[in-house]
Amino acid sequence: MATFHFHLVDATTDTDLGSQEYEDAVQATEIADSLSKRLALEETTLLGGGWAIVVTDQQGEVYRSDIEPVHLH
Repeated sequence: MATFHFHLVDATTDTDLGSQEYEDAVQATEIADSLSKRLALEETTLLGGGWAIVVTDQQGEVYRSDIEPVHLH
């Protein structure tokens, strides 16, 4: 298990959203994608502002999931 940290970021802001242990980075990236989609629906003020969920581990950035409009088909 590895510890992954989640951050809500834009060009000037880095908000720590906490950390969690996962088996691997794949699980952490799935959580980041889910969180960014949820924020796109619930916090529409974040849309178009360059916001993203960034996942880091002890070595640095692992993944970035941009908060973008959700397109329903």
